[in-house]
Amino acid sequence: MPLDDVPGDARSHPRARRTALVAGVALLALYALSAATDVTFWDAGEFLAAFHTLGIPHPPGTPLFVLLGRVAVLVLAPLGPVLSASLLSALCAAASGAIAALLLARWMRSGWAAVAAALCAGATSTIWLDATEAEVYSASLLLVALALLAADRMGRAAGGRRHAYLIAYLFGLAVPLHLSALVGAPAIALLAASDESGHVDWRCALELFGAAVLAAGTGRVSLALCVAGVVCLAASSPPVRRRALAALGMTAAVALGVSGAVVLLLRARHAPALDQGHAVTWSALADVIARRQYAVPGLWPRTAPWWIQVANVFEWADWQFALGVDGRAGPSPWRTPLTLAYAALGVLGARDLRRASVRGFNATLVLLVAGSLGVVAYLNLRAGPSFGWGVLPDDATHEARERDYFFALAFWTWGLWAGLGAMAVARRAMARVRQAPPGAPRAVGLVLAALPIATNWRAVARRRSPDAELPRALASGILASAPANAVLLLVGDNDTYPIWYLQLGERRRPDVTPVTVPLLGAPWYRGELARRHRLLHADAPARWSGTASVLREIADAAARERRPLAAAVGVSDADRTRIGGTWTLTGLVWVRTAATGDGRVVDSVATARIAARIDTTLFAPVRPGSDGAGEWAQALLGCPRRALVRSLDATCNLK
Repeated sequence: MPLDDVPGDARSHPRARRTALVAGVALLALYALSAATDVTFWDAGEFLAAFHTLGIPHPPGTPLFVLLGRVAVLVLAPLGPVLSASLLSALCAAASGAIAALLLARWMRSGWAAVAAALCAGATSTIWLDATEAEVYSASLLLVALALLAADRMGRAAGGRRHAYLIAYLFGLAVPLHLSALVGAPAIALLAASDESGHVDWRCALELFGAAVLAAGTGRVSLALCVAGVVCLAASSPPVRRRALAALGMTAAVALGVSGAVVLLLRARHAPALDQGHAVTWSALADVIARRQYAVPGLWPRTAPWWIQVANVFEWADWQFALGVDGRAGPSPWRTPLTLAYAALGVLGARDLRRASVRGFNATLVLLVAGSLGVVAYLNLRAGPSFGWGVLPDDATHEARERDYFFALAFWTWGLWAGLGAMAVARRAMARVRQAPPGAPRAVGLVLAALPIATNWRAVARRRSPDAELPRALASGILASAPANAVLLLVGDNDTYPIWYLQLGERRRPDVTPVTVPLLGAPWYRGELARRHRLLHADAPARWSGTASVLREIADAAARERRPLAAAVGVSDADRTRIGGTWTLTGLVWVRTAATGDGRVVDSVATARIAARIDTTLFAPVRPGSDGAGEWAQALLGCPRRALVRSLDATCNLK
C-alpha cells in the first residue's frame, strides 16, 4: 500500500485516509492484544461498576465517559464486561493515533513517516497503559485529537465559522468527559488560527482561547474564569455590531457541550447503586464538577519545590520508551540510554516537521509545553511516591500514586516527533548504503519507531501473571472472608473499587456493605451510609466529629442491626483501635468478635481455609515498572499464611 508523497489536501485524499487507517488498525491490534480482561487496580474497578449501573464515579463524575462505557459493554457483551470496557479505551487511543497520522501526513507529505510517528507515540508506556483498561484518559486524548483535526481544517480555511463552533463545542465536552482535555486548548487555538505559511490570526486565536477559558471556568465552577472567557470572546470580533452575536454563538456552543454534565443531576435523583457526590441539587452538582471533595492545591504556595516538580516529569519521561527493559523508578543504565536516544530522535523529528510545516511544528510545540510545564504549573503536584527521597524532608507528603498520566499529552507529542525522527534517520542512513532496496528506508524507520513496542511490552501488557489476577484475588478473598451480612471497613481505592465491581457488576456478596474509611470525611458519603444502610444518624452529613467518632458510631449501628463488623487486612491497626473491642483475624479480614477487650486473635480454621484458596503463583514477581499496588496486594494476600506460622505483626495492617 503506497503511502509516500501524500499530495495536496490530505484530509480528502485516499492515500491520506489509508495512512490513518493503517496507523489506527495497527494500534488497535496492539492494544487489543495487551488489554485487560479482568478488573485492574486504581480507578478501573469503579468505572466498571459505573458502566454496569449507569452510576456516578468519583468527582468530577465523567458522565460522558460512563455513557460511552455503558454503550461499549452492551455492544461488545459477548467479549465480557471487562474486555469490552478495555476495548473502548483501546479504540479511543487508536483513533487518536489515526488522527495524528492523518495530520502528519498532511504536514510532512509522507504517509509512512506519519505511520511511524503514530506507532511510536502510541507505544509510549503512559499512553499504552491508559489504552488497555477502563480509564478516562484515552477518551480525553481522543477529544484533543478531534479538536486538532477540526483546527487544522479551520486553519486551512476549509471549514469557516462552523469549525470554530465545533471546536468550542468540543471544549465544552471536556467538562462531562474530563477537564484534562483542555490542556491541548492553546495548541488547538494556535493551529486553527494559523495559515499554511505559519501566519497567525491572533483574533481567531483569542476567540478560541476564550472558549477554552469559558469551558475551564465552568468545569472549575469559577465565575472569574467564566467572565474572562466571555470577555475574550467579545473582544475577538473587530466589528462592534458582531461582537455580541459572535460571543453568543461561541458561548452557546460551549454550553451545549457542557450540558452533558447535567446527566449527573438527573441520574443522582434516581439513586444509582454507585452515586459518588450524590448530586441531587445544583449546589451538589457544582461540588462534584469542581471536585470540591478533594483538597486541590492552588498555584501558590508550591506543594514541592519547582525543580522537584519539573524533575519528576523527567523521571516519568524516562519510563516512556523502554520501561520493560528496566522497571526501576530511578535512572537505569539499560533504560535511560534508550530514553536519551528517543529524545534525540524527537529533536530530529521536530526539526524535520518544522521544515515541512511551520504551523504543524508550532502546534505540536505548544502542545508539548502545555502538556508538560503547563501541567506542572497548574496542578502543583507533590513529589511522586518514588521521587524526592533523601532530598525532601522525611515528613514531606508525596502523591498517593505515580501521576505520569497527567502528562500523557506531552509524552504523546514527543513520541510523534521521535517517530518522525526515526524515519528521518533511517532515510539518511540508507542513502549511504550502496544498492539498498527501494523500501529499505521506510522499513528501517518503521522498525526503529516501533521498537518501544518490544521494549515496553513486559511493563505494560495487562495479561501478564500475577498482575492480571491480583486485583480480583484480593477483592474475592476479602469478600470470601467476610461474615454474612457484614459491615466491611476498607482502606481505599485498591480494595474498594475491585469489590464494588464484583458486587455491582457480577452480583458477588451483595449482603456485605463496604465502608471506605477515607471517604468518611465527605458529607455526601456519610449521608449515603445514613440513608441507604442506617449506619449513621440522619444528621451525619451536617456534622463532623472526626474519623474515630464516626467509626464508633458505625460500630454501634452495626451492633444494633445485629450485623458483624469486619475490617479488611489493609485497614490500619490504629483505625480498629479507635473502635475498640476484640478483633479476630479470619482470613483476609478482622472481625470484631467482642465490644470489650483490646486483643487480637486468630481464627486458625477459617484463616487456614482462606490461605489454602490463595494461589501461590500470585506471589511471583510483578511486572517491571509496577506502581506498587501489586506488591501491596501480595503483602495482604500473604497475611493469612504469616498469621498461621508466627505471631501477628504490622505486616497484616499495611496501608
